[in-house]
Amino acid sequence: MASNNALALLIASLSPVTWLRLNDNSTSSSAVADSATSPAAGTLYSAINGVALSTVATSTRSNPGLVTGDSDPCFNFGGNTALDSPNRFFSNPTGWTVFCIVQPVSAPSGGVAICFQLTSNPLGNGEPEFGITDVGSGKFRLRCLMSGVSEIGMVNAHPTWNYGARLAVVIKKEVNGVVKEFVNGALVNTSTSAPGFNYSGGVLRWGYGRFQTGAASNYYQFPGLMDELALFVTPLSDATCSLLTTTA
Repeated sequence: MASNNALALLIASLSPVTWLRLNDNSTSSSAVADSATSPAAGTLYSAINGVALSTVATSTRSNPGLVTGDSDPCFNFGGNTALDSPNRFFSNPTGWTVFCIVQPVSAPSGGVAICFQLTSNPLGNGEPEFGITDVGSGKFRLRCLMSGVSEIGMVNAHPTWNYGARLAVVIKKEVNGVVKEFVNGALVNTSTSAPGFNYSGGVLRWGYGRFQTGAASNYYQFPGLMDELALFVTPLSDATCSLLTTTA
């Protein structure tokens, strides 16, 4: 269990269907144990310019953790790594919540990068994903989009942060389809509409994203660190989303 007991206990109490961490993994293996279920695990790959080269040991992609008060390591995606974890079948297909801690350390190649993507099988357009986009002057902002289609319109202007900022983030899709962004304890944005997402039966992607079969050159890889990667197949309450991002 993470040394930040409050966060670990909170995540566990909310029954995630996926919860990926590096603290209990074999350093000689590419398998990333899922703390939410057993024996299912994620797989860590070396991926450069959109080509998954090979599986890599977790020790080659670890870094001091991002959780406050936690000595356990986190994932160092570094713009050259991809993490896949098994599909989770949604009992409530219209509502879900994703939580993770992110720290982009530099501008992504091409100006955009993906932190998380829910995929369909076969691959297609409209898959939900969130990530970052470079806004110049050493700053970035978050973005939510339907892959291959468009960025999702938000009510508020997008907050920006300097590269190196550590953000505890929740992206939630309500039952009515509205998408909400929480960062470091606050609700920072709400979508102006209910996007028509497409997802079912595909793997969960962390640190990269792609759409459509054959789009192997477009991995939009994340240039930084990520920790405590969790998926809940229900829309958590706003208060719980704020608590998660505050506790981290």
